[in-house]
Amino acid sequence: MRKVLIFGDGQIAQIMHSYFTEDSDLIVEGFISDEPQKKKFCNLPIYKRNDVIKKFDINEEMIRLKSHILLFKECINSDTPIGKKIGFICQEIGREINTIGSKANDAELQKNVIEMKDNLEKIKENILNIL
Repeated sequence: MRKVLIFGDGQIAQIMHSYFTEDSDLIVEGFISDEPQKKKFCNLPIYKRNDVIKKFDINEEMIRLKSHILLFKECINSDTPIGKKIGFICQEIGREINTIGSKANDAELQKNVIEMKDNLEKIKENILNIL
């Protein structure tokens, strides 16, 4: 069953709650409001919109992931010995992938996260063979 948050905490939100609860496969987890005046509505929590956006926003992780990948490429294309540095970079890449996965609220993104993890493990195995 998929979970849903309803935007608002008024009459329309209450109607939507009734519909989702009685006539759909969705589970209502709570409500979202710009500036909640109360903590609960229909016996469910009301979340501040900005807090919800931050919880699922992966922009920072994507920026750091791109930065780590660029550093990784620089290292493998460098003429200088890379030693354990490449392993540390892979560790950082893994952290960003895991954070993206924990924030992912989309099946397609989850599939991409699994693919990234799989590819990262292959890279780590190759690194161990080289070092």
